[in-house]
Amino acid sequence: MQGLEELRSVIANHLNKNNNNDFKPNDIVVGPGTKELMFLTQIAFEGEVLLPAP
Repeated sequence: MQGLEELRSVIANHLNKNNNNDFKPNDIVVGPGTKELMFLTQIAFEGEVLLPAP
């Protein structure tokens, strides 16, 4: 469950254009809220998770 493909594509394009990155839609995860996404990230990845401040 990564979120809508079209939304992830728009986000990837925005980040690539404005921040000189090379993200693809599959690199982006869209979820219902911060708490849920932080919980899922901690479950999915072993070790430390770095979350940049907006």
